[in-house]
Amino acid sequence: MRSKSKSETEGNFSPSATLGNQSQSYTMGGNSPSATLDEYSNSYTKGYESSSATLGKLSQSRTEGYNSHSATFGDHSQSYTKEEFAFSVTFGENSNSKTEGEFSHSVTLGYQSQSYTEGDEACCVTFGSCSLSETKGKNSITCTVGNRSIVKAHHGLVIIVKYDKNNSPLTAYSALVGGKILDVTIEPDKYYGFDEEGKFRMFTQEEVLEIVRPFY
Repeated sequence: MRSKSKSETEGNFSPSATLGNQSQSYTMGGNSPSATLDEYSNSYTKGYESSSATLGKLSQSRTEGYNSHSATFGDHSQSYTKEEFAFSVTFGENSNSKTEGEFSHSVTLGYQSQSYTEGDEACCVTFGSCSLSETKGKNSITCTVGNRSIVKAHHGLVIIVKYDKNNSPLTAYSALVGGKILDVTIEPDKYYGFDEEGKFRMFTQEEVLEIVRPFY
């Protein structure tokens, strides 16, 4: 029989943890951690310097607060933070990572994952095939390392890796928005990547959805 545990605290420095399937963990207060360690879990914190972590399949992690952190380590995971100096990390297949705030960072290291940040001087990195890496903000870095992945940036530096027909990495290319990669000008808020023929070009939103939809 599956456990349906729930842990909930409100207050400063208050930890909350659940160990069971389909469990939830919730804290609200300054510097409050929240952790769930199983499948189908949820973790949520809201407060100053809060942290949230889930380790299991189909789990969600969310923090809202100054200098918040959110991490999920499992397949089909989602991670979300919203405020300045926030971090969002997922380590699993088909994962999603999102931050909103200045100096925010978003990292996914999993197969066919997506990463998104919105804030000045933010970094966005994906290490999965057919992934989407997107930033909005000044002086940001948008980087995708996986094969057939897509980059989109409003401002700053974009980095993308080209693969050969055997799915082996060949070369990494980089340019500032407004600059060129392989004679293609990188326009703001446009999708770019290498197609099935190995040509670097601009992609339409419909084409990007066809690439990431099966795994998003």
